[in-house]
Amino acid sequence: METDGEWSLEQVEGADWGDPPPEARPVVARVHRLRRKPIGQLTDNDLRVLVAQRVGIAALLPRVLDRLAENPLVEADFFPGDLLTVVLRVPAEHWRAHPDQHARIERIITSVADPDPELTDEITAFRART
Repeated sequence: METDGEWSLEQVEGADWGDPPPEARPVVARVHRLRRKPIGQLTDNDLRVLVAQRVGIAALLPRVLDRLAENPLVEADFFPGDLLTVVLRVPAEHWRAHPDQHARIERIITSVADPDPELTDEITAFRART
Protein backbone atom coordinates (compact mmCIF):
# COMPACT_ATOMS: atom_id res chain seq x y z
CA MET A 1 0.00 0.00 0.00
CA GLU A 2 1.61 3.25 -1.15
CA THR A 3 0.80 6.60 0.41
CA ASP A 4 1.42 10.11 -0.76
CA GLY A 5 3.42 10.88 2.38
CA GLU A 6 0.91 13.41 3.72
CA TRP A 7 -1.12 10.83 5.59
CA SER A 8 -0.17 9.33 8.91
CA LEU A 9 -0.28 5.62 9.68
CA GLU A 10 -3.42 6.29 11.70
CA GLN A 11 -5.07 7.73 8.60
CA VAL A 12 -3.81 5.06 6.22
CA GLU A 13 -4.83 2.21 8.50
CA GLY A 14 -8.03 3.90 9.70
CA ALA A 15 -7.18 3.11 13.31
CA ASP A 16 -6.62 5.64 16.09
CA TRP A 17 -4.72 3.98 18.92
CA GLY A 18 -5.34 6.96 21.16
CA ASP A 19 -2.81 8.18 23.68
CA PRO A 20 -0.41 5.66 25.19
CA PRO A 21 -1.20 4.57 28.72
CA PRO A 22 0.61 6.60 31.39
CA GLU A 23 2.71 3.59 32.39
CA ALA A 24 3.75 2.82 28.79
CA ARG A 25 7.39 2.15 28.10
CA PRO A 26 9.16 4.89 26.12
CA VAL A 27 9.16 2.87 22.89
CA VAL A 28 5.38 2.33 23.13
CA ALA A 29 4.80 6.06 23.68
CA ARG A 30 7.07 6.81 20.74
CA VAL A 31 5.23 4.40 18.46
CA HIS A 32 1.93 6.06 19.38
CA ARG A 33 3.41 9.47 18.48
CA LEU A 34 4.95 8.21 15.24
CA ARG A 35 1.63 6.74 14.08
CA ARG A 36 0.27 10.31 14.05
CA LYS A 37 3.19 11.82 12.11
CA PRO A 38 2.80 12.18 8.32
CA ILE A 39 4.59 9.25 6.70
CA GLY A 40 6.57 11.59 4.47
CA GLN A 41 8.05 13.24 7.56
CA LEU A 42 9.24 10.03 9.21
CA THR A 43 13.02 9.93 9.58
CA ASP A 44 15.12 6.85 8.90
CA ASN A 45 15.24 6.26 12.63
CA ASP A 46 11.44 6.63 12.93
CA LEU A 47 11.07 4.03 10.18
CA ARG A 48 13.53 1.75 11.95
CA VAL A 49 11.55 1.95 15.19
CA LEU A 50 8.19 1.31 13.53
CA VAL A 51 9.41 -1.62 11.42
CA ALA A 52 11.26 -3.12 14.39
CA GLN A 53 8.01 -2.96 16.37
CA ARG A 54 6.09 -4.48 13.42
CA VAL A 55 3.88 -1.40 13.12
CA GLY A 56 2.61 -0.19 9.76
CA ILE A 57 4.75 -2.56 7.73
CA ALA A 58 2.32 -2.73 4.79
CA ALA A 59 2.24 1.05 4.48
CA LEU A 60 5.89 1.73 5.28
CA LEU A 61 7.86 -0.99 3.55
CA PRO A 62 7.62 0.47 0.01
CA ARG A 63 9.11 3.74 1.32
CA VAL A 64 11.75 1.91 3.36
CA LEU A 65 12.76 -0.19 0.34
CA ASP A 66 13.11 3.00 -1.72
CA ARG A 67 15.43 4.38 0.96
CA LEU A 68 17.46 1.18 1.12
CA ALA A 69 17.75 1.09 -2.67
CA GLU A 70 19.47 4.50 -2.41
CA ASN A 71 21.77 3.37 0.40
CA PRO A 72 21.49 -0.18 1.74
CA LEU A 73 23.72 0.63 4.69
CA VAL A 74 21.91 3.77 5.81
CA GLU A 75 22.53 4.36 9.50
CA ALA A 76 19.21 5.18 11.15
CA ASP A 77 20.58 5.53 14.67
CA PHE A 78 22.87 2.76 15.86
CA PHE A 79 25.15 1.44 13.12
CA PRO A 80 25.49 1.35 9.34
CA GLY A 81 22.85 -1.05 8.07
CA ASP A 82 20.55 -0.87 11.11
CA LEU A 83 17.50 -0.04 8.98
CA LEU A 84 18.30 -2.95 6.65
CA THR A 85 18.73 -5.24 9.65
CA VAL A 86 15.21 -4.57 10.96
CA VAL A 87 13.76 -5.01 7.47
CA LEU A 88 15.46 -8.39 7.20
CA ARG A 89 13.63 -9.38 10.40
CA VAL A 90 10.17 -8.67 8.97
CA PRO A 91 8.18 -11.91 9.21
CA ALA A 92 8.43 -14.30 6.28
CA GLU A 93 4.65 -14.15 5.81
CA HIS A 94 4.98 -10.55 4.64
CA TRP A 95 7.58 -11.44 2.02
CA ARG A 96 5.52 -14.40 0.76
CA ALA A 97 2.47 -12.14 0.44
CA HIS A 98 4.50 -9.45 -1.39
CA PRO A 99 6.80 -11.18 -3.89
CA ASP A 100 7.58 -7.88 -5.60
CA GLN A 101 8.95 -6.50 -2.33
CA HIS A 102 10.83 -9.74 -1.71
CA ALA A 103 12.48 -9.36 -5.11
CA ARG A 104 13.41 -5.77 -4.25
CA ILE A 105 15.00 -6.66 -0.91
CA GLU A 106 16.95 -9.46 -2.58
CA ARG A 107 18.33 -6.96 -5.12
CA ILE A 108 19.20 -4.59 -2.28
CA ILE A 109 21.06 -7.16 -0.20
CA THR A 110 22.84 -8.48 -3.28
CA SER A 111 24.13 -4.95 -3.91
CA VAL A 112 25.87 -4.77 -0.52
CA ALA A 113 29.55 -5.24 -1.15
CA ASP A 114 31.45 -7.04 1.58
CA PRO A 115 28.87 -6.91 4.40
CA ASP A 116 30.18 -7.19 7.95
CA PRO A 117 29.78 -10.58 9.69
CA GLU A 118 26.67 -9.56 11.66
CA LEU A 119 24.89 -8.35 8.53
CA THR A 120 25.97 -11.49 6.68
CA ASP A 121 24.35 -13.54 9.45
CA GLU A 122 21.13 -11.49 9.15
CA ILE A 123 21.08 -11.99 5.38
CA THR A 124 21.65 -15.72 5.77
CA ALA A 125 18.85 -16.01 8.34
CA PHE A 126 16.51 -13.94 6.14
CA ARG A 127 17.13 -16.15 3.13
CA ALA A 128 16.63 -19.29 5.22
CA ARG A 129 13.23 -18.00 6.43
CA THR A 130 12.00 -16.72 3.10
